[in-house]
Amino acid sequence: MYKSRSGLIEILGEGGANRLGQCRHMTVIRVVEADGDLGARLLECGDLRRREAEAFVPKRRRHVDSEIARVHEFVYALGRSDFIELGRLLKQSHESLRDDYEVSTATVDALVEKAWAVQGCVGARIMGAGFGGSILALVERGHEQALIEAVGRPVIICATADGAFVGSQPN
Repeated sequence: MYKSRSGLIEILGEGGANRLGQCRHMTVIRVVEADGDLGARLLECGDLRRREAEAFVPKRRRHVDSEIARVHEFVYALGRSDFIELGRLLKQSHESLRDDYEVSTATVDALVEKAWAVQGCVGARIMGAGFGGSILALVERGHEQALIEAVGRPVIICATADGAFVGSQPN
Protein backbone atom coordinates (compact mmCIF):
# COMPACT_ATOMS: atom_id res chain seq x y z
CA MET A 1 0.00 0.00 0.00
CA TYR A 2 1.34 3.45 -0.90
CA LYS A 3 0.49 6.54 1.10
CA SER A 4 1.36 9.82 -0.55
CA ARG A 5 3.13 12.33 1.66
CA SER A 6 2.72 15.48 -0.40
CA GLY A 7 4.85 18.24 0.98
CA LEU A 8 7.25 15.83 2.73
CA ILE A 9 10.24 17.21 0.84
CA GLU A 10 9.31 20.76 1.84
CA ILE A 11 9.03 19.67 5.48
CA LEU A 12 12.45 18.02 5.38
CA GLY A 13 13.98 21.10 3.79
CA GLU A 14 16.76 21.33 1.23
CA GLY A 15 18.33 17.97 0.58
CA GLY A 16 15.27 16.13 1.89
CA ALA A 17 14.87 14.03 -1.23
CA ASN A 18 18.53 13.04 -1.02
CA ARG A 19 18.16 12.02 2.64
CA LEU A 20 15.11 9.91 1.78
CA GLY A 21 17.11 8.18 -0.93
CA GLN A 22 19.97 7.52 1.47
CA CYS A 23 17.55 5.92 3.93
CA ARG A 24 16.22 3.37 1.44
CA HIS A 25 18.28 0.55 2.91
CA MET A 26 16.68 1.07 6.32
CA THR A 27 13.23 -0.04 7.40
CA VAL A 28 11.13 1.27 10.25
CA ILE A 29 9.05 -1.37 11.96
CA ARG A 30 6.21 -0.70 14.36
CA VAL A 31 5.45 -3.57 16.72
CA VAL A 32 2.00 -3.54 18.24
CA GLU A 33 1.79 -4.66 21.86
CA ALA A 34 -2.01 -4.60 22.08
CA ASP A 35 -2.18 -6.06 25.60
CA GLY A 36 -5.26 -5.04 27.53
CA ASP A 37 -7.44 -1.95 27.56
CA LEU A 38 -5.30 1.06 28.46
CA GLY A 39 -8.01 3.76 28.23
CA ALA A 40 -8.39 5.63 31.52
CA ARG A 41 -5.10 4.34 32.97
CA LEU A 42 -3.19 5.83 30.06
CA LEU A 43 -4.82 9.24 30.46
CA GLU A 44 -4.41 9.27 34.24
CA CYS A 45 -0.73 8.25 34.15
CA GLY A 46 0.06 10.61 31.27
CA ASP A 47 -1.46 13.54 33.13
CA LEU A 48 0.53 12.64 36.26
CA ARG A 49 3.86 12.51 34.32
CA ARG A 50 3.09 15.85 32.62
CA ARG A 51 2.32 17.49 35.99
CA GLU A 52 5.51 16.04 37.48
CA ALA A 53 7.62 17.40 34.61
CA GLU A 54 5.97 20.80 34.94
CA ALA A 55 6.68 20.74 38.70
CA PHE A 56 10.35 19.97 37.93
CA VAL A 57 10.46 16.52 39.49
CA PRO A 58 14.19 15.94 38.78
CA LYS A 59 14.06 12.73 36.78
CA ARG A 60 11.00 13.85 34.79
CA ARG A 61 12.77 17.11 33.95
CA ARG A 62 15.97 15.20 33.09
CA HIS A 63 13.98 13.17 30.57
CA VAL A 64 12.40 16.24 28.98
CA ASP A 65 15.72 18.08 28.69
CA SER A 66 17.63 15.06 27.38
CA GLU A 67 14.87 14.17 24.90
CA ILE A 68 14.96 17.67 23.45
CA ALA A 69 18.74 17.35 23.01
CA ARG A 70 18.30 13.89 21.44
CA VAL A 71 15.83 15.27 18.89
CA HIS A 72 18.41 17.80 17.72
CA GLU A 73 21.13 15.11 17.63
CA PHE A 74 18.76 12.80 15.71
CA VAL A 75 18.12 15.44 13.04
CA TYR A 76 21.88 16.01 12.68
CA ALA A 77 22.59 12.24 12.46
CA LEU A 78 19.78 11.80 9.94
CA GLY A 79 21.31 14.51 7.76
CA ARG A 80 24.59 12.55 7.77
CA SER A 81 22.86 9.17 7.25
CA ASP A 82 24.57 8.03 10.46
CA PHE A 83 22.34 5.07 11.25
CA ILE A 84 24.53 3.84 14.10
CA GLU A 85 24.05 7.18 15.85
CA LEU A 86 20.31 7.11 15.11
CA GLY A 87 20.12 3.69 16.77
CA ARG A 88 22.10 4.85 19.79
CA LEU A 89 19.74 7.81 20.21
CA LEU A 90 16.66 5.57 19.93
CA LYS A 91 18.07 3.32 22.64
CA GLN A 92 18.87 6.28 24.91
CA SER A 93 15.38 7.63 24.34
CA HIS A 94 13.80 4.35 25.38
CA GLU A 95 15.99 4.09 28.46
CA SER A 96 15.05 7.63 29.48
CA LEU A 97 11.35 6.98 28.89
CA ARG A 98 11.64 3.79 30.94
CA ASP A 99 13.85 5.03 33.80
CA ASP A 100 13.26 8.79 34.11
CA TYR A 101 9.77 9.39 32.70
CA GLU A 102 8.59 5.90 33.75
CA VAL A 103 6.06 5.41 30.96
CA SER A 104 7.17 2.01 29.68
CA THR A 105 5.84 -1.38 30.74
CA ALA A 106 7.53 -4.73 31.30
CA THR A 107 5.95 -6.05 28.10
CA VAL A 108 7.17 -3.10 26.03
CA ASP A 109 10.64 -3.30 27.60
CA ALA A 110 10.82 -6.99 26.67
CA LEU A 111 9.83 -6.21 23.06
CA VAL A 112 12.42 -3.43 22.81
CA GLU A 113 15.13 -5.71 24.22
CA LYS A 114 14.17 -8.46 21.75
CA ALA A 115 14.44 -5.91 18.94
CA TRP A 116 17.83 -4.66 20.17
CA ALA A 117 19.12 -8.24 20.08
CA VAL A 118 18.20 -8.81 16.41
CA GLN A 119 21.06 -8.58 13.93
CA GLY A 120 20.35 -5.62 11.68
CA CYS A 121 18.31 -3.68 14.26
CA VAL A 122 20.20 -0.45 14.86
CA GLY A 123 17.79 0.86 17.50
CA ALA A 124 14.31 0.61 19.01
CA ARG A 125 12.15 2.44 21.52
CA ILE A 126 8.64 2.72 22.89
CA MET A 127 6.41 4.98 20.81
CA GLY A 128 3.13 6.73 21.44
CA ALA A 129 1.92 7.99 24.80
CA GLY A 130 3.51 5.19 26.83
CA PHE A 131 2.07 2.71 29.29
CA GLY A 132 1.83 0.03 26.62
CA GLY A 133 1.11 0.34 22.95
CA SER A 134 3.87 -0.02 20.39
CA ILE A 135 7.58 0.11 19.75
CA LEU A 136 9.46 1.55 16.80
CA ALA A 137 12.53 -0.27 15.47
CA LEU A 138 15.01 0.98 12.86
CA VAL A 139 16.16 -2.10 10.96
CA GLU A 140 18.51 -2.60 8.03
CA ARG A 141 16.60 -3.67 4.97
CA GLY A 142 16.65 -7.45 4.63
CA HIS A 143 16.49 -8.06 8.39
CA GLU A 144 12.76 -7.43 8.82
CA GLN A 145 11.79 -11.11 9.03
CA ALA A 146 14.30 -11.74 11.82
CA LEU A 147 12.74 -8.95 13.85
CA ILE A 148 9.21 -10.17 13.13
CA GLU A 149 10.16 -13.65 14.36
CA ALA A 150 11.98 -12.32 17.42
CA VAL A 151 9.15 -10.16 18.74
CA GLY A 152 6.34 -12.58 17.88
CA ARG A 153 3.76 -9.79 17.59
CA PRO A 154 1.87 -8.12 14.73
CA VAL A 155 4.08 -5.59 12.94
CA ILE A 156 3.67 -2.79 10.44
CA ILE A 157 6.67 -2.36 8.14
CA CYS A 158 7.30 1.07 6.65
CA ALA A 159 9.95 1.90 4.07
CA THR A 160 10.65 4.95 1.95
CA ALA A 161 10.23 4.74 -1.82
CA ASP A 162 10.74 7.89 -3.88
CA GLY A 163 9.27 10.17 -1.22
CA ALA A 164 6.29 7.94 -0.44
CA PHE A 165 5.96 5.52 2.42
CA VAL A 166 5.32 1.86 1.71
CA GLY A 167 3.62 -0.04 4.50
CA SER A 168 2.78 -3.70 4.86
CA GLN A 169 1.50 -6.04 7.52
CA PRO A 170 2.84 -9.59 7.12
CA ASN A 171 0.36 -12.31 8.07
